[in-house]
Amino acid sequence: MSQARDIRRRPDLCGKKDGRSTRDPNRLSTGARPATPGLRAEGNRGRRGLQICLGTVAAIPLCSGTAGMVVGPSALPGQSGQVSATLDSEYRFVNAFWLAAAPVVWSTLPQVERHSRVLQLVLGTAFVGGIGRLVSLRKAGRPHPTMLAALGIELVAVPGLLAWQAAVAKAARKQHPWGGD
Repeated sequence: MSQARDIRRRPDLCGKKDGRSTRDPNRLSTGARPATPGLRAEGNRGRRGLQICLGTVAAIPLCSGTAGMVVGPSALPGQSGQVSATLDSEYRFVNAFWLAAAPVVWSTLPQVERHSRVLQLVLGTAFVGGIGRLVSLRKAGRPHPTMLAALGIELVAVPGLLAWQAAVAKAARKQHPWGGD
């Protein structure tokens, strides 16, 4: 017997007391199945919106990391003049990690509800980087407005994205308690 038939006969999954419904509760209105089998569209707590936001936000480290590696410190807004070879080398090296964050985030998108640890690591690293920016703000003074915007993203938006992902993962676990990473 197919898995779809098994689901239709389980009243708790199809919503019918007699279990004879022919409607597959896991099928979306488009006829497609969600990335995680059985994750209902109505119970996903904004899963699609989270995927779009994470995918879009991940473009920031891709662009800035690439610019940092290729152009160096002169890619920084408001940066003028030469920097030491040591600072140039370190800046380009660190931007490799920033560049690498984007594909890692993008790799989680198809099953975003199952990749809590990966997203916590990547987004948590961005949050800690925001704390570093806050220390710099205190020690070195006010940076370019672009860096202040980055600080806001790292210290406000990133925790919001983590909370959103946690809600999506929790909703998925309610439907499939064996899921997660």
